[in-house]
Amino acid sequence: MEEHKINQIGEYLFTDKHTYELAKLELEKIDKLKQSIRMESPENIRKVYEGLTKKLFFSTPIGIGFLADMRKYLVEIYGEREIAPIPVPAGRVVKGIRGKTVDVERYKKLKTESERIKQLKNKLVIAVVALCVMVIGMLFIAITNENVGYFRTEEKIVNKYAAWEERLYNWEQELNEREASISHF
Repeated sequence: MEEHKINQIGEYLFTDKHTYELAKLELEKIDKLKQSIRMESPENIRKVYEGLTKKLFFSTPIGIGFLADMRKYLVEIYGEREIAPIPVPAGRVVKGIRGKTVDVERYKKLKTESERIKQLKNKLVIAVVALCVMVIGMLFIAITNENVGYFRTEEKIVNKYAAWEERLYNWEQELNEREASISHF
């Protein structure tokens, strides 16, 4: 029985934590409204009632009960036909992810945000795959092409200077042979 008192406000027992929290907020709003409304002026009460019903200000049994009390009072003064009925908000709370209840407006925002994130995720996955393919392609080119980059650079330099050294040695031999042939004369 103790657990029932946790989610109970007045004669209402809330099985849903979200609706219970909404009801607590509505109870606070009702207390503030009662303090600010001049109760001796039925016209003032009527304006407040009409404003609250047009905006669908209350959605829990606590708030709707408050509106019902206001309506009963106004019907006694003005009559049934002049006082608008209490609108009961439909679809204000929906079942969300994992069975939690969520306000419809918040649910729509979350759903659009979720769709936007999914689209962004798909774009990022495509970009990552494209970058991976490019990196693998560059590595393949770098490894297989002898003229690229710093691979085997030392070997290339040594071969280049070895070829120069061989040419110089051959030129020196030619010059020595020419010199020897000229000095014989």
